Amino acid sequence: MSAVKVLINGKSRYIGDNLAKWISNQKPGACLDNAGEEEEGQQAENAQPASNFDVTCISHQQTKAEIEEIAMNSDVIIWQITDFSDNSCVTSDISDGEWLVDSLSKNCDSFSTAKQFILISTVATWARTKPSDDPDLGFDENNFRTRRSHNNFKEHLNLEKAVIKAGKINKQKLSC
Repeated sequence: MSAVKVLINGKSRYIGDNLAKWISNQKPGACLDNAGEEEEGQQAENAQPASNFDVTCISHQQTKAEIEEIAMNSDVIIWQITDFSDNSCVTSDISDGEWLVDSLSKNCDSFSTAKQFILISTVATWARTKPSDDPDLGFDENNFRTRRSHNNFKEHLNLEKAVIKAGKINKQKLSC
């Protein structure tokens, strides 16, 4: 079984580096419920040990051609737009994310295997949303279409909407 290839943006930044480090130590298909459980320390005779994820972390300095090539060869793309440790990168993270999800949705028919795009965004896209009548209920996914973002986070909300739309185009090849 070949390793699951993962692309993460944000190289040399707090969230990108730590997310890449954590994911690279995980096993595909493992879950917390049965972590560490082995049948008396023995693996089944025919079972092969699962390899860790093959993680590639990219920086905002890479060209779109490089990013697209890595994304096309990845099984999972994790794009985070929450790391504000370098403000000059936030704008490029959002615009590159919009470009990448658009490119993936246009090329999804050429994928040899299905890809998964995961966007890690910010709660500020809910900042001006009116709460429900029940103050204990808070917000849930049923309210996501009525969200109103903080004025400084409209681009984040637009990217979230683009990712949701891209995930509806060809669900078998690109899940978002």
